Amino acid sequence: MNDFDFISALNSFNEKYLPKILIFLLVFVVGSLIVKLLLKLIRKIIDKSKIERTVITFFFSILKIVLYLIVVMTALSTIGVNVSSIITTFAAAANVGCGNYCRSCIAGITGKCGEWRSNSYK
Repeated sequence: MNDFDFISALNSFNEKYLPKILIFLLVFVVGSLIVKLLLKLIRKIIDKSKIERTVITFFFSILKIVLYLIVVMTALSTIGVNVSSIITTFAAAANVGCGNYCRSCIAGITGKCGEWRSNSYK
């Protein structure tokens, strides 16, 4: 490959992909700043409440993940990536995870930890 081919390939890449990369980075950086400000604001509001610290930490962990996923999906969709299948996958995984979590919590509260499994096969 001579120098002319490399330069033309580089120019072609710059024309085709560089604007998309810059838009993605811009949306991601601005979105990340908004997420940080939003989390800081919510933290100040919740710290004034009398909610237990472990509940706040758990809530913020989930909230932070969800907000950053929204930022990434928004950034990807602005450059033309179809994110509907990615969102569907995350929704299905969250549905399964929440269902198992709720079942475990209810079993723990009622004291019937193993009974829900055995009753489902009758």
